[in-house]
Amino acid sequence: MNIKDIHFSCIPKYIKVNEIAGTELLLWDLCPDTSYSVKSKLKRVFINSFCRNRYTLEKADDSRFFIFYGEWNFRKDHFKYISDFSKSFKNADFIHPIDKKAFEFNPFIVILNWFLIIIWLFQMIGTGYSFGNKLRIIEHLQSARYHLKLCKKFKLADYKFAVVYYDASPDENCIVQFCNNLNVTTMTLQHGIFAKKAVVKSLGDTALELSHSISDYYLAWNQYTKDEAIKVGVNPDKIVVLGVPKFINVDNPANPLKSQDNTFGVILNNFDFDKHNRKLIDMANQISEKLGLKYVVRYHPALKPDIYKDLCGDNFIRNDNHKTIAEYAESVSFTIISSSSVFIDLLMLKHPVFRLCVNEDDTYSTVKFNSFNDVNEFVDVLNEQSEINNDAFSYLCTTYDVFESYNDFFNKILEKR
Repeated sequence: MNIKDIHFSCIPKYIKVNEIAGTELLLWDLCPDTSYSVKSKLKRVFINSFCRNRYTLEKADDSRFFIFYGEWNFRKDHFKYISDFSKSFKNADFIHPIDKKAFEFNPFIVILNWFLIIIWLFQMIGTGYSFGNKLRIIEHLQSARYHLKLCKKFKLADYKFAVVYYDASPDENCIVQFCNNLNVTTMTLQHGIFAKKAVVKSLGDTALELSHSISDYYLAWNQYTKDEAIKVGVNPDKIVVLGVPKFINVDNPANPLKSQDNTFGVILNNFDFDKHNRKLIDMANQISEKLGLKYVVRYHPALKPDIYKDLCGDNFIRNDNHKTIAEYAESVSFTIISSSSVFIDLLMLKHPVFRLCVNEDDTYSTVKFNSFNDVNEFVDVLNEQSEINNDAFSYLCTTYDVFESYNDFFNKILEKR
């Protein structure tokens, strides 16, 4: 039995559970032995039966559309920039969790929730999923029921169109399905750099954020993302290149953002790029020895602090995670990087940034700007580097007029509605 064929109790027929749970289903297809911890999933299902994150709606002066930021991928830094983005538009309401720790308790529906859990488990008999995986799907079903209630509470059907942060996540996917069913135009923002890899070792290698987008429009940062989306079968007409939302309030810097001292920086990737991180630190040691420079390391937020400390050489100074990207860029003379989306952030700041080529499956493998393979190539690129590479900016950053770009597109949609 396929999960597509199951009409889960108390879930509307138009809601496609296989799309809500799309990331898990894709992972299980790639790695059949994948199974979630029964203990951890039971804990989540139990908590969800009693309470959910509380949401609020920030009203605009002239409400025409809404921007939704869900609980599934809540991060303080991302919340700040999506909040700034939404407040830039006088006709956009902003819906988001009040706080990661602010819960809405409702003990009166606990019995119904547990009754539904039992029914859902019976409905999944014959699917072949392990008990832990079934609990993971139940967690998504619980999320769907709650977020469908939010749709009605905030009267989302009355809006002209909807913008979500990430429509491949279960909560926001459900919001998009609700709006699609009512013919409310939907669009999702790009929140990172994604590329389809030839060798798939993790979900991050599949570009699922592109291929699993169910919105009417995918609002891309750059032409690079559009090229990658087309490779995984996304309709080119669906992809609209508008620039990077987090830079909606950033002006074109008059001068490059960098320090004049003898310190450079290393930007590490998340845990899926362990090989990249190790090679970056090894390259930092070689560069620091060859050029007589010190260096700092900036860890990805998902990494444990100092996980690579033992690899750092004598010229390593400190970790720089406590600074904003702009503060970091201002404190070092240049940066080496591999597959991190911060590559684009630094280009926007006109900060000298150089990309280490690790293998043919790098996220930026088709982007040849500012790249090097070894320490000798790096020295050559460093000596030849102009203050800002216009081709790299055009392909990866698109524009400094981010507000005008998005506002023009939103107004065109409003005119059609």
